[in-house]
Amino acid sequence: MSTRRQLAALLRTVRLRRALLVLACALPVLAVAAAVDWRWLGSDFAATIPTAGLLAAMLCASIVASRLDLPWLCRQLDATYRELDDSSALLLLRPANLPALSQLQRARVAQRLQRARAAALHPAWPRARLLTLWLVAAITVAAIALAPITPAPLPEPPEPPVSTAPAVIVPHLAAAQLDITPPLYTGLAASTSNTLDAEVVQGSRLRWRLRFEPEPREPSLIFLDGSVLPLTPVDGQWQGERTLSAAALYRIEIAAAASESGTRIYRIQTLPDQPPELRVIEPAQALTRYRPGQRIWTLLFEASDDYGLGRAQVAITHSQGSGENVQFNDAVSSVAGRGSATRRQYRHDIDLDALGYGEGDDLIVRLSVRDNRQPEANRSTHPSLILRWPPAASAASDALDGIMQSTLPAYFRSQRQIIIDAEALLAEQPQLSKTTFVDRADAIGVDQRILRLRYGQFLGEEAEGSERPPNTDDSDESDPGHGDPDHDHAAAPGRLGDDVAVVAEFGHSHDHAEATTLFDPATRALLKSALDAMWQSEGMLRQGHPAAALPHAYRALDFIKQVQQASRIYLARVGLELPPIEFARRLSGKPAGQRSRRDPLAAADVQRRPVAEAWQALDRPALDIAPTLAALADWIVTQDDPDGALLDALAATATLRRDPQCAACRSQLKQALWPLLPIPPANANLRPQLSATARAYLDAIERNSSDPHPPHGTPP
Repeated sequence: MSTRRQLAALLRTVRLRRALLVLACALPVLAVAAAVDWRWLGSDFAATIPTAGLLAAMLCASIVASRLDLPWLCRQLDATYRELDDSSALLLLRPANLPALSQLQRARVAQRLQRARAAALHPAWPRARLLTLWLVAAITVAAIALAPITPAPLPEPPEPPVSTAPAVIVPHLAAAQLDITPPLYTGLAASTSNTLDAEVVQGSRLRWRLRFEPEPREPSLIFLDGSVLPLTPVDGQWQGERTLSAAALYRIEIAAAASESGTRIYRIQTLPDQPPELRVIEPAQALTRYRPGQRIWTLLFEASDDYGLGRAQVAITHSQGSGENVQFNDAVSSVAGRGSATRRQYRHDIDLDALGYGEGDDLIVRLSVRDNRQPEANRSTHPSLILRWPPAASAASDALDGIMQSTLPAYFRSQRQIIIDAEALLAEQPQLSKTTFVDRADAIGVDQRILRLRYGQFLGEEAEGSERPPNTDDSDESDPGHGDPDHDHAAAPGRLGDDVAVVAEFGHSHDHAEATTLFDPATRALLKSALDAMWQSEGMLRQGHPAAALPHAYRALDFIKQVQQASRIYLARVGLELPPIEFARRLSGKPAGQRSRRDPLAAADVQRRPVAEAWQALDRPALDIAPTLAALADWIVTQDDPDGALLDALAATATLRRDPQCAACRSQLKQALWPLLPIPPANANLRPQLSATARAYLDAIERNSSDPHPPHGTPP
């Protein structure tokens, strides 16, 4: 016999002994159960309980026996036979997978296993306990068999209760339906809900259809804002209709009876009709300048609404003239759109010649769109769009043609615009040829150069490509610009309107960055760093590398923003503003209406005082909070709440008023009141009071300082 078969045989024997031990302990109990079943339940059911108990005992014995496996058997062998050297686990492994020494040990253990017996592996039978158990069971069975049987008395039928009044059956809600009819302008279809909580469009018509069992007398719907909707019987149902323009809470009330339906609060949430959304496509800016030869000004805008668009209008204001002689002409015209009922695109062409639009005029346009809401439509108005024709130059300068030149500064791009143009050029690079790409990058580099020179004028840098004014100073060449003590410079006079010449003449510029006095040293350093970054950006752009120029351009923009934030701001002084004189009361000699200068402090008008009082009363269970809750409910009803944000607080207030002892209702109401609590005003903290020792010390110092002749021996 192989080693594994020998182990399996030992395991079967041990499992059988363990199962027999379980059955030997269970049979006395089954015998007692069979005697009880036969004695009091009759012979028909005598075999029911013992059979079920025997099956349960056999199942339990099999479960207990199945827990014994080969590893357990090896542990028992090692604990019982010392000659196995605690190596029985080697018998479960294949000899080919073991080292040579382990194979030798496994062979020795297999030889010694022949002397193992199953009786030694299982605990000895508890003969004393089994004998005691069987003896007790035999005595119990004998006592049950010899005990007399006493028939149980039959229960007497209960006497019917004598009722003096008929039983009251409380009506309850058996079925409910809510018919929802949205407003006609929305185009939505009517619907029916089987629940009394609903979310409807603002202005919808609601019809309740309720059925009760049994029929009540006068049911009604009680809204928490104080209104009552009585129900009328129609075809076996109680019906009522109402149009809701705001969110509401209600409950079902049945007269002359208390029902569970009256404690349930239902909610109707209304969805407001949003005003139309208006978006202008053309022109892209609010202020548009007139182009020479322009005859038509095109307006293109798009509107959308949740339920449907109505009439669109364009209001045009034409301003003519200048100074005090300005005239305004107003006109309103309707615009037809193209598209669906909820999204349309409008186009309106304004004929400038027909309006008499001329030089120096402004054309102001306001776009407005309405929806189909009834009875009052929502209206959306876009900010004004302006078409401006700049006026001509003043005629007073015609006689000075040979002397005066235009002082309007030349147009130059901003640093942010240069960054935008460079990024746009990089985005279009795959569609452009190499020559076009380099030319456009060079053009942006030219704009960067113009901007750099413009900012460089504030540091006294010399303009590139311009001729320096001649220096007629007779001072020493080693100290240009500071030859005489009067600091008199005989430079060529600047042109009228040339801001650079003005700075050079009166601002001590001298074309040296260190000598400029327009900025403080820290701001001047920031501006110089911005110019250096612009120089690097210009070089990369002129070489056709806008990607390499962007980091320098961004750095220049950052420095320019810092310079702008460092600029000083001077605020105008505000004079004394006296109250206007009342001439009707002046010099009348009547002091009526005058008040004391020392007016007493008046209490602030706290609008949310009921909320604060209710919050404080909720923390005191012993206090009667019915008046406080009534004031809170009245305050909530009077508030403008189109979105239904206060309905949770109103529902919690109504629930607590019906059951003032409900702790959960108090907690729910406090959670609803927390966002509504008023913000407490800022209070000044009182100065801490001095202690008696500190006060005595200060008094002593004051007495010593006020006494000009201190007593003898006391230091002053």
